[in-house]
Amino acid sequence: MRKLLYTLSIVSALMMVAEVAMAQPKHGVGLRYNFYNYVSPRFSDFDKEEAGFGDVFSEIDGGGIEIYYDHRIARNTFIEIPVKFGTARVPRKSIDNNPEEDNHSLFSMDALVKHTFFQYGNRVNPYLHFGVGFTADSEDNEDTDLNIPLGLGVNIRLVDNWYATLQTQYRTSTERREGWHHGIGVQYNFGAGLDDQLEAEMGKEGNADRDGDGITDNLDLCPDAPGTAALSGCPDRDGDGVADKDDRCPDVRGTVANAGCPEMDRADVLILEEAVKVVEFETAKATLLPASLPTLNEVARLMKKYAGYNLQIDGHTDNTGDDKLNMKLSEDRAKTCYDYLISKGVEARRMKYAGYGETRPIGDNNTAEGRELNRRVEFKMSVK
Repeated sequence: MRKLLYTLSIVSALMMVAEVAMAQPKHGVGLRYNFYNYVSPRFSDFDKEEAGFGDVFSEIDGGGIEIYYDHRIARNTFIEIPVKFGTARVPRKSIDNNPEEDNHSLFSMDALVKHTFFQYGNRVNPYLHFGVGFTADSEDNEDTDLNIPLGLGVNIRLVDNWYATLQTQYRTSTERREGWHHGIGVQYNFGAGLDDQLEAEMGKEGNADRDGDGITDNLDLCPDAPGTAALSGCPDRDGDGVADKDDRCPDVRGTVANAGCPEMDRADVLILEEAVKVVEFETAKATLLPASLPTLNEVARLMKKYAGYNLQIDGHTDNTGDDKLNMKLSEDRAKTCYDYLISKGVEARRMKYAGYGETRPIGDNNTAEGRELNRRVEFKMSVK
């Protein structure tokens, strides 16, 4: 048992291994095996030599079974009723005032207040407890004494609602039966979940805080996910000031103005601007010229780089020919680009295309230079 304290220290170091909190059951039952030490440290009139703290674990000379029941009275606070049966070597004062030690059958029962440090569902959850109790000695019915137990422990989640427990407890005594109980066991939790108990715990509906972030549900825009007051209770896992629920790029730090996504690099913006001039088709057809493909490959690369962005592809023509045919030709050319980008791995849901024919000129259709400017496909990336 010398290693028990070391084991508890290692477990405590893992306390921050937290997971999403589960619904908090109202009841728990557990079974432990306890190792007893009533030998060291002793009362002063029994001490033959100075005892060290290591003796708390080295002088184990007895043990027994503990059965207990937990009843939750607040989010992290419980009333616990443990009952223990066992045997131990117990020091007691003889007639000539010398210490004696013999084996005794012991029975104890306590009423404890237990407080856990983290939300229910954490893989590792340490706790403290204290309370009052009594210990009865089957060898001498007159030796029943009062105790004040004080201890610490840790619950380690195995599967949902099942926990392993490690615990150490110091017990004072009114009849010189001071001792330590070190326990290991399992606990099962059951009963109504946290959501069923919130109104009773918080006093009235609307003051509940089921995600435990300190912001009551009536003010919390994300009542089921712990967040910050600055974002009205919503989480922001990339820390860019945009709540995850509104963040188009929740795992990449961006800007508020850009819906949580990073701004595009200037060099990448220039690629899109250049694509208007470079992407070309066969005359009066929607067939891409081979020289256009490297530029479209670059557009596909940008769509993968900026995963939170969408792409609008707009086709345009000059005013040569029938306006209805121009409208269809411009849409067909935009769709050809759309289809090509899909073939390069860009998700269809992130793109839209449209044709505007000759309705949105950017040059003078009365000149050759102007008509050339008007025959174009535009690529616009945004987080809208």
